[in-house]
Amino acid sequence: GVTASIITDDAGSRLVLTSDETGTENTVSVAVSGDSDGNNTDTTGLSAFVYSAGGTQNLSSITSATDAVVEIDGFTVTSASNTLTNAIDGVTLDLKEVGSSTLTITRDDEAIIESVNEFASAYNALMTEIGTQRKGQLEADSSLLAIERQVRDVLNSGASITGSSMSYLIQAGVSVDKNGKMNVDEDAVGKLLDTDFNSFVNMFSAEGEGFANRLNTLADGWLQTDGLIDSKEKGLDSRLNANLDAQTRSEARLVSVESRLRAQYSAMDTLVSSLQSQGNYLISQLNSLNNNN
Repeated sequence: GVTASIITDDAGSRLVLTSDETGTENTVSVAVSGDSDGNNTDTTGLSAFVYSAGGTQNLSSITSATDAVVEIDGFTVTSASNTLTNAIDGVTLDLKEVGSSTLTITRDDEAIIESVNEFASAYNALMTEIGTQRKGQLEADSSLLAIERQVRDVLNSGASITGSSMSYLIQAGVSVDKNGKMNVDEDAVGKLLDTDFNSFVNMFSAEGEGFANRLNTLADGWLQTDGLIDSKEKGLDSRLNANLDAQTRSEARLVSVESRLRAQYSAMDTLVSSLQSQGNYLISQLNSLNNNN
C-alpha cells in the first residue's frame, strides 16, 4: 500500500507518497488515464502526478526504493527488508548498519531437551485428564477409550522413519513407566544429540512419519468436522434432542390424562351429589308414608 500525506514548509505545501513496504518491488508509481488535455504523461493536469522509476518522472523522488544486500559465506543475498528470515535455516538476521561482522551459529541443545520434556509433559497431562474423566461422567465412554488407545498405539508401535536409525521412543531416551507416566532421560538425549542428531530429530519431526507429526495427524482427525469428537458431540446432541422430544410428548400425555381424569372425577362428583339428593328424597317420602299409617 501507499500512504499519502501533505507536508508544508517555507516553499509551500507538497504531496508526499510513501510506500508502506520497503524494497525495489515496492517502488511507488503513479499512472494517469483520461487526462483532460488528452496527454497522460505531460506536466499539466492530472498527468503532473505521473511517476515511474524507469519512465516518466513528473514527481521528484526523495528516497529511492532499494533492497538490502548481504554476503553470507560468499553468497549474495538480497532482501526487501532489513530482516532476513530465509538466508540461514532457523535463523532470523536483523541488519542494523553497513559493515561486516562474524556470526557464529550453534545448536541450542538445552532448548531441544526442553521441547522433548514438554512433549512428555503434554502426554502425561492428557493421560491424567483421560484417567480423571474415566472415573466421572465419561466412565466407559467409547470415544475417550478410543483416544487413549490410539495415542498409546502410536507411541508404542515401531516406525520406519526416513533418515533415522531409531524406530522406538525408548531409543530416543523417552520411556513410559509401569504407571503410564512418560519420562525423559536427559543425559541419554544429550548424548544422542552429539552422536546421532539427525536420527533424533527425524524421530520426532520427519514429515508424516515422526512421532510428533503422527500425533498431530491423529489430533487433527479427532478435531476435524465429522471427526471423532465432532461425531460424538452430534450423537449426544441427537440423543439429548430425542430425550427432550420424548419428555415433551410424555408431558403432553400427562396433561391429557390429567384433564380426562379431572373431567371423570367432576362427572362422578355430580352423579354422587345427584344420587344423594335422590336418596334423601326417597327417605323423606318413606318417612311420610310411615307417619300416615
